[in-house]
Amino acid sequence: MKKTINVFIIEDDSIFSQMLSDLVMSLNDLLKVKNIEIIYKTFYSADEALFELSDKIDVVLLDYYILDDNLELQTADKVIARIKAIDPAIQVIVVSGQENELIKRALLHSGASDYIQKNPNAFIRLEQVLLKAAVTISKKQ
Repeated sequence: MKKTINVFIIEDDSIFSQMLSDLVMSLNDLLKVKNIEIIYKTFYSADEALFELSDKIDVVLLDYYILDDNLELQTADKVIARIKAIDPAIQVIVVSGQENELIKRALLHSGASDYIQKNPNAFIRLEQVLLKAAVTISKKQ
C-alpha cells in the first residue's frame, strides 16, 4: 500500500514557491521505490494555509516572513506557534534568507524541526531533510 506524506508550502515569493514545488515533485521519483508519495499544496499567505491545516498535514515548508490575509507581515515564530497549537506533530521546516543565528535558534526553540538558509546549497539540504522526514513519517503510518 502506498504511503502518503502531505506537505504544505507557505511561501509568498511565487518564483521560490515554484522552485520548492518542483523539488517536492522530483522527490516523488526517488520515493517511488519505497512506495511513498508526497502530496503538496502551495499557499501565499499563512492564514490561507492555517485555514486548511485541519487536513492531516505532515510537513510545512515555511518562509520566515510571510503575509497574512490582510497583507501584513508575520514572522515564522508566530506561524509556528499557530501550527503547533493545531497539531504539535507537524514538522515545520523554515526555509529563509535570514542569516541571524539568534533567529535560527529561536525558531528551533519555538518548534521548527529544521532551519534551512536560502543559499546555493539550500535545495541539496532541503532534499535531504525532506527525504528523511518522508521515510520517518511513512514508518509511523
